[in-house]
Amino acid sequence: MAGKKKNLSSRARPSGASYSASIGAGARGSAAVAGVGNKVSVGVLPATARTAEGASAQREIAEIKRLLAAIVAAHDAPGVTHRLDEAANEMAKEEPDKKKVGSWVKTALELAQEGEEFTETASKIAPHVTALASWLGAYGAPLLSLIGIPI
Repeated sequence: MAGKKKNLSSRARPSGASYSASIGAGARGSAAVAGVGNKVSVGVLPATARTAEGASAQREIAEIKRLLAAIVAAHDAPGVTHRLDEAANEMAKEEPDKKKVGSWVKTALELAQEGEEFTETASKIAPHVTALASWLGAYGAPLLSLIGIPI
């Protein structure tokens, strides 16, 4: 934290008190959160993230589905499973449409975000989403921001 200045506040401050934080150096590779009492889960991926190709992209979708199963069960969110099944069905084709696959996975992740457990699950699915996003190319970029990876 050398070179970084921080002014952290507590809930015990009187009303009208100033809450502020500043970063005195570059913040690349960092996470900053404003507010009091926020719960944050920050994951860091290595610069050499895995990449997927055809059949392994199909396995990544299956693993994402497996890891999101708890959220689906807890929040009665069958839409997540349906979207991931559609993506898997598209992947089974000889020439899968990357735009469709990306769209279905994106919608599944958006629906899964409604569950409180998603923050914790996001770090577990991150390597799989990253690998899938690499195969999807431009259609995979929106998936990364949904799991907290800046693009």
